[in-house]
Amino acid sequence: MNLDPFVLLAFFGELFLRVGVVVAFITVGVMGLLVGFVALGTRRIRRRWTDSEEECEGLESFSWNESE
Repeated sequence: MNLDPFVLLAFFGELFLRVGVVVAFITVGVMGLLVGFVALGTRRIRRRWTDSEEECEGLESFSWNESE
């Protein structure tokens, strides 16, 4: 193996560049999954909250003593 500093720098530079690109892709993928799961969770919570809001509005308008 040639121990010339420029050859070593080129070899390790290419190696670190490839590793960095792979790590970046993995990081972006994991963050995308996390954002997707958080979005799904908040959507379910929001839907459940609006359903209960509508149910409460219906109960507020209900009265036992409605005059006919």
